[in-house]
Amino acid sequence: QRHRMVSAFEWQRLSTNYGYDVPQLVIDAGLEAQFRRAFDASAELFEILADDGYRDEAQYAVCMGYRMRYSFVANARELFHLLELRTSPQGHPGYRAICNVIYQQLADIWPNIAAAMKFVNQSDNLDELTRMASERNTAAKLLALGIEPVEE
Repeated sequence: QRHRMVSAFEWQRLSTNYGYDVPQLVIDAGLEAQFRRAFDASAELFEILADDGYRDEAQYAVCMGYRMRYSFVANARELFHLLELRTSPQGHPGYRAICNVIYQQLADIWPNIAAAMKFVNQSDNLDELTRMASERNTAAKLLALGIEPVEE
């Protein structure tokens, strides 16, 4: 949505119809039941509003985390930008997964273009939280400069 280079995104209305995944972090924290209750409440409110004719307003009841449907058209330059940026280790796991599927399909059809993409990260080894490694690197650089990192 924020990719200025990829300008032809078309989003369907937000809905609870496509389901959701429970992140492993939530399961590991023992919060799966609470997570599911929140998403069930979201779906219930969505249905009430939609059934009463409030289709636009019902979208506000959809928890972020429900799957979304969209399509877009991109040229090779736009795909370089999108795929190399969104497969980086600090990228969101959902974006990484989608972008890796796009990359694989691109490689199947246009292998020379895919081979030129040097910074597409296809690793599934993402043990840390998405931005944790990046934050640690920044803190190390600040310490090397003699600047004490600020903790929030």
